[in-house]
This record gives sequence, C-alpha cells and structure tokens, in this order.
Amino acid sequence: MKQEQIQVDYSPSITSYLTECRNEKGYSIQDVATHLRISSHYIEAIENNDGPRLPERVYVLGFVRSYAKFLGIDPEYCVRRFKEEILQEEAAAPLFFPTPLSSETAPSKKILLLSSVGLMVIFAIGYGIKQWSSTSQPIDHAIAEVSKPVMSNIQSATLNSSPQDSTAKEGNPETQEEDEDSNQENLEQTAAESTSTQELPQPSPTILAENRELNLAFSQPSWIEIKDPLGNIIIEKTFQAGENYTLSKSQGHTMRTGNAGGINVKIGAKPAQPLGKTGEVLSNLSLDAEALSAYLKQH
Repeated sequence: MKQEQIQVDYSPSITSYLTECRNEKGYSIQDVATHLRISSHYIEAIENNDGPRLPERVYVLGFVRSYAKFLGIDPEYCVRRFKEEILQEEAAAPLFFPTPLSSETAPSKKILLLSSVGLMVIFAIGYGIKQWSSTSQPIDHAIAEVSKPVMSNIQSATLNSSPQDSTAKEGNPETQEEDEDSNQENLEQTAAESTSTQELPQPSPTILAENRELNLAFSQPSWIEIKDPLGNIIIEKTFQAGENYTLSKSQGHTMRTGNAGGINVKIGAKPAQPLGKTGEVLSNLSLDAEALSAYLKQH
C-alpha cells in the first residue's frame, strides 16, 4: 500500500516575514513608526496579526505597502500575501485571452487604414455641421434684436415729422438734401448705440469657485487616496516630505489620509493651511472648495 506524500509549506507567514526583515535591518518598531509617521500600535498589530487593533482595509493595505518599501522588499508581493493570509481574500482568477486571428482571416492593413480614414472624414463632416448650426442661430438672433430698436426709432421719427415740414422741404431742394443727410447720420448713430448696449455675459462666481485649483504640499510622509465623483480611485500613494500634488478640478472629489498633519492644503490663491494633526486619520473628506474651506476654518 502506497502512502501519499503530503507537501507542507514551511515558508513563514507574511507577518512573520515582515518581522524577520525588520530584525535583519536592525530596526525597532518605534524606528519604523517614526520614519513612516504611523502609530506604533498599528505596526505591532500588523506583525502580530491582531485583527481588532487593525484599521480599515484601505488603511492597513497602505500601511503594509509603505512598511514593505521601507524594508526594501517587494510591496506588491507583501500586499498580495497580506490579503490572502490575513484578510482571507481570494487571489484574482487568471485571465484567459482569445487566440489571435490567423493571417488568412484577419483584415489587412490596407482595409484597416481605409476604415480609419473613412471614420475620420465622417467625424469631421458631422463636427462641421454641428459647429455651423450652433453659430448661425445666435448671429441671426442678434441681428433681429439689433434691428428692432433701429426700426422703432425710424418709425417714431417719421410719425413726429409734421406735414408743414414736408411741404417746406418739397419746395426747397437744398433743404431736402440737408435733411436727408441729417436723417442718415441719425440712423447710423442710433444703430451704433443699439449695438453698444449688447453686453457680454459674465462668468458665474459659482463656476469660478468650483474650478479653483487645489494643491497638496507634504511636509511629512503621508498616505492619501483620492476618488472622483463616480467613486473611482484617481490616486493612491504614500507621498514623502517635500513632494506636491495638484488637483485642477476638485469638485465632487473625496480624500482619505493616514497622516493629516503632514499635508498643507492650498485652495486657489489662498495661503496654505495644515489639514490636521500628525497621525490623524481622515475618511471621506470632501475636496470641494467651499466645503474644504469651511472644514479648515473649524479645525
């Protein structure tokens, strides 16, 4: 009777692996906490797999990634193992890609080129028609608006002229020519005054406030995660002291951070202000210009 051989994985757990790497480097837990600006009890909880003391998933993964970088080991490898061993998350399923088409069934380069050119021509024609239709209507409307006061002034001037003046003008040709020149000058002046009164629309103060630039200046190592209005992560990174990050449009964005005291916030032309205290954790912080300004005033 054959006995089945059981393979045993003797590799240390990810928490033990991090502890061994730290000891090999000669660092204490307090050394790591001081350098990364992370509370020492979080480092202890990670190494001891102390679930109740661990922060939220997004923060603990950021701490593990920063810890691995500090020790000089692969951060993605450590994060993957931490997800599988500690957070009990299954590894991502392998992706299977379809086999490429053979040269006999795949379209030729010439066909692809002609198709691309055709699509570009169709797009250009559609764009031109759209631009023409959008610009022709405002011009016609503006001409109609300008012509209304001009015609009303002409009608009022005609009604105000007396029959006696008309008779006198008919009897004197020179006077009639002078009056015609004078009427022409009055019409031109009226048209110029009518067109000059058309004022351009001014931009709304609300739009200007929403488009103010947001700048984050880091004075200490700080981990941040910023999401767009749809909830998509646009950046997730641990910034070092002296680095900066600029967000041109912050309307509807939110941010998480593990060290608010290491971030100085500048909204538009306003002077920079610290976001919070060293080691302070913030979640779902609105980056709207008005909401963020109100938060900074309260803190």
